[in-house]
Amino acid sequence: MNTSNRQFSIGALLIDPLANTLNFNSQTEKLSPKVMEVFCTLYQGNGVVVTREQLLNSVWANRFGGDESLSRAISELRKSLSRLLDTNKKLITTIPKRGYRLELSLLTELCQLESPLVPEVPVMSFSEPAQRTKHRSLIIYSLIFTAVFIIFVTAIFSNMSDNSHKAYRVLVIPFDVTDSDDNDERTLANGLLELSLTQLSQVDNFKVASRTSSAYFKTHKHSLKEIQSLLPVDLVVEGAVRRDGNTHIVTYRLIEVDSGFTLFSDSQDVALLNMQDAVSNLVISTTAHLGIEHKLIAPSPQSNEAYRLYLLAMDILNRNYNLEALQNAQAYLIRANAQSPADPLIVEAITSNYLEMMNLTSGEEQKVVINSAQAFLEQSHELGISSGTLSFFEGMLHMPLISDPTRGNTQKALEHFAKAKKLGEKSFNFYFNYTYLLTIHHKYKMALAIAEEGIVSHPLSYRLYGGLAFVNLLMGNDQVAGLVFEKMNEIAPQDPTTRWMEALAATVSGQYQHTLDWTSQTREDNPLVQTLMLDLSVLIAAKNEDSLARLWALCEDGAGSTKLTEADCFHITFAQAIYNKDISALLLHLRDAENTDLSSPYIRSMIGQALYMLPGHLLDDHKELFGNLISGELNGGGLSNLESLNLLTALHFAQQGSEIFSIDEINANVALIYSEKEMPDSFKAEYSAQIGDSERALMLLQSLVDGDEVIPVGRKYAYFDSPAFSLLKEERRFLDLKMQYNRNLASTYKSLEWQF
Repeated sequence: MNTSNRQFSIGALLIDPLANTLNFNSQTEKLSPKVMEVFCTLYQGNGVVVTREQLLNSVWANRFGGDESLSRAISELRKSLSRLLDTNKKLITTIPKRGYRLELSLLTELCQLESPLVPEVPVMSFSEPAQRTKHRSLIIYSLIFTAVFIIFVTAIFSNMSDNSHKAYRVLVIPFDVTDSDDNDERTLANGLLELSLTQLSQVDNFKVASRTSSAYFKTHKHSLKEIQSLLPVDLVVEGAVRRDGNTHIVTYRLIEVDSGFTLFSDSQDVALLNMQDAVSNLVISTTAHLGIEHKLIAPSPQSNEAYRLYLLAMDILNRNYNLEALQNAQAYLIRANAQSPADPLIVEAITSNYLEMMNLTSGEEQKVVINSAQAFLEQSHELGISSGTLSFFEGMLHMPLISDPTRGNTQKALEHFAKAKKLGEKSFNFYFNYTYLLTIHHKYKMALAIAEEGIVSHPLSYRLYGGLAFVNLLMGNDQVAGLVFEKMNEIAPQDPTTRWMEALAATVSGQYQHTLDWTSQTREDNPLVQTLMLDLSVLIAAKNEDSLARLWALCEDGAGSTKLTEADCFHITFAQAIYNKDISALLLHLRDAENTDLSSPYIRSMIGQALYMLPGHLLDDHKELFGNLISGELNGGGLSNLESLNLLTALHFAQQGSEIFSIDEINANVALIYSEKEMPDSFKAEYSAQIGDSERALMLLQSLVDGDEVIPVGRKYAYFDSPAFSLLKEERRFLDLKMQYNRNLASTYKSLEWQF
């Protein structure tokens, strides 16, 4: 703060710190107290640079609100001096990344020239020695000044040259809104973000964080230090939108992350559908402040109304990801398409939405969605959307569906995805779906590479980390998956997906109580069939008869559970029939399954296991059903050990003279499944026993009983009751191993608790 409140003058410019006024040629300019303090601090700098830190410490001792207030004070001071002195000359210079300089010599010159009231400076007389001394001093001072000036100018131009080539990592944080229920405010904020990302990405010196990274900071507020720990960036652009009558006031600022200083800030009135000018000003101000030459790209050709509808759709998708959200967003996009039918941005968004909706629909609705996706994909080709994106879309059309794995062709899908990658496609959806497709095609190493590459482009993408964790779990890399969970917790500690993934990890590693705790805690937030089928998986693996009896009882006559639907109970009683090897109940369920929608992956997995239980003379009646089912599952529908269990059933068919796959084909599929991950001893033992290698099977069972390998979940039968061991069930060695195994289970899971 200025230590003196006395009046002082610069030429004819009179400055009164107490009255907060500037007076010149009988004209007065009133300043706010803080602006006056800024002026006095700059004046005390005596024409050299005063850093932002010095100004903030002097004027805003507590620093609260100082960064933005300083930028505003400088702007107001410039305007006041320009009005008072009637000049457009720059009297306060911004020195990038340092501070500000009051051009004192220029200000003094203007005040002298413009004022007739300034008296002439009297001519002083000196003695001759004094005059020579003064003359020599002037020469010395002139030389020093010239040297300093040359160094200063060289430094300035050197910095300008460096800035023209310097690369900056830039994060645009979604613009805040004062009223989150105001559609117009949210629409404008989303539009400003979208346009800012697009425009700033065109600046040669900028590497702009992806949309997924920007979107992360919409719901997660972090300090600059926290931001830099999550995402290494140099500059942050942030802003806010506030309604003001029929228009909106948009404020924005550019922050240097290392120092925490605001480099500049500005505000302007913006009409809802005229946000391009605001973004252009933001981009030009940013690049000019950094000494970067940049030409703005041409604005998008769509109509203002079409763009507004597009933004409303994006607002819905940014807040939710489910079928209802996709449908509501699509309604806006279709209306936008009617306004601007040849707009690539809108057609691309519609195509992407339909492709996402394919896996969330079924039946006739799904057919309509697929046909619509194909139609808009044709339009995308006509409108010249990027070739990488088009290849990605083509791959999506060939993806197998969760509800119908027989549809699609994973090989063609992989070919299109590989082409899209080669053409430079880098969207989040591309990386996520490519990882998923590679995983279900058992290409785990490449899936890991794609997920990791995606995280480089989208470092705060929670779902990509989830995909990375899932691949590691399938490969048995529990420790690596644990590290990924730590990162997921760092990014979004409140997101329930991490808890779900941790429950899966606990299931894979045999920590069944963790799994049961998660299902009981989240049962209200998930479909009952999902949590109950996971409960069944771990209770069967642990052979916890008491809990299983209570679970089966939920669907017994007169149980009176109002929570469970008929479909829920069909799932549970089907599993119960497999567990009890109840052939008559199995036949009833198989008959009913043939007449129902096979979209449930749980039903599909139980069909294979039910057929595994049937004697050979009953298999032919279900051969077509299982043939269609297994071809789909091996085409990429299974994500855990379902494919290998189905191959045991296919082997059962072949051995009973009702071949679906030859033994060679079965062996080839087994080799494919376990080409990039280790085959568990549990599967080796079943497979060896089924093909008649009893000695090897018993050896593997012995290692299972003596070791600590966890039996993979997914079987609806107790492990030692597997049909594969039917030829061993009377052998003393086998019976001893079974008894010891059951004792181990009882000891390990004696305190297991299940709640409903």
